[in-house]
Amino acid sequence: MVKQEDFVEVAIDLEMRERALKKHEVVRDIPSRLKSDGNKYGFFGEELVAKYFNVPLIDSYDYDCIVEQKTIDSKSLQCISKPSVEYEASVWTYNKQKTDFYVFSRVHTDQSRGWILGFYPANQWWDEENKDVFFRPKGYRRDARFIYPDDCRNIFIKNLYPIKDFFRRAV
Repeated sequence: MVKQEDFVEVAIDLEMRERALKKHEVVRDIPSRLKSDGNKYGFFGEELVAKYFNVPLIDSYDYDCIVEQKTIDSKSLQCISKPSVEYEASVWTYNKQKTDFYVFSRVHTDQSRGWILGFYPANQWWDEENKDVFFRPKGYRRDARFIYPDDCRNIFIKNLYPIKDFFRRAV
């Protein structure tokens, strides 16, 4: 599974930053969960994944890009330093998109860079028998600074598949 040296650091260039911030400005006017600042980092994460795979982004609720005929939805959080494999990656339970894979990333709060952490098959993510993925209820306190605002399914980053193995495992 993933080791910290498997993380791929991606520099965020000016064009990526402008596209992500423009998307964020558009959705801020929509009365929904999309207007949160956390989603700004989601748009940056989409940019990281598209750059890594060298594919265009797709404007779809269900996925962000297609790689070798497999759909990928990017899931990202903000961070202040390179993350640990002991941290968790999450997908809100209301986000059951029709995608083949989730790719997880973290984006530095200064928006200069991010890390692609790994990937996981979506069909296994939602399998209740899967012991790698676990439930966190709304209101769960992860630490002194973070309380889950909604129900989600989580995985320890160390249990993701390394992104470098995507073409071997997924295609």
